Amino acid sequence: ININRRYREAKKNVDFYEVTRGSWLIADKWIPTLRYALAEYKGFIVEVFEIDPDGWEKEANSLRWTFSGTRAPEEIRKLYHNRKITKKKGAANPISYQLQEPENAT
Repeated sequence: ININRRYREAKKNVDFYEVTRGSWLIADKWIPTLRYALAEYKGFIVEVFEIDPDGWEKEANSLRWTFSGTRAPEEIRKLYHNRKITKKKGAANPISYQLQEPENAT
């Protein structure tokens, strides 16, 4: 999840969770498949959160969702934190659903 617009706010308050869990336009079909949320700033993963499967809330009269979760376990964070990611040129959606597992993933 791209947090470029709110990064300074998160850094100042040292709270990447609140800016990452946000209000996101996500198709209902994706909700059960999402296990982790990776906060991305300028192409780098700055934090990783484990999503509570029962922690999704849909905003009233909207297609937007907010998740609840916790900072991911250290073994998961090590796989992604501070890693560079690439996006297709011109991609405007702040959410990307696909991420390949690192080679050393279990």
